[in-house]
Amino acid sequence: MFAQFIEKYHPAIIIKLTRDCKTQGEFDDFIKKMYDIYNRNKMFNLLIDTQNVKNFGISYPIQFAYFLLKVKPLTKKYVKKSAIVLSSPFMEKIVNIVFKISPPTSDMIITRDLKDALIHVIDNDNEDDDIIINSQVTDNSIESI
Repeated sequence: MFAQFIEKYHPAIIIKLTRDCKTQGEFDDFIKKMYDIYNRNKMFNLLIDTQNVKNFGISYPIQFAYFLLKVKPLTKKYVKKSAIVLSSPFMEKIVNIVFKISPPTSDMIITRDLKDALIHVIDNDNEDDDIIINSQVTDNSIESI
């Protein structure tokens, strides 16, 4: 799969796009996994890291936008914070297409800095979070996740 779902930093769910999506089947599996997360009926924060994506077929962002429209009531109910890490003007255009169709409903940031995105989505209720973030992030990449 082109996306790695990392769930070890509750309530944050990190989706690291590891490469370009190559087939509709891969994208369908991604959407199914997203539905599974929403169907847990529990609060979560979401980070989507797009740093490794070079190309993305135009149909996938449109399909993702319509997925977001379908889950909008659940997003309002369960997603407290979200972040998107961008690394190219191409992905900025893709995100703009998605949000023209389905504007964000959670407390969202869009950034080029992975550390800022992690700080945003990992609840800082305990001081260990800063240790986790600082030890895992170097050169705008997630290490050993």
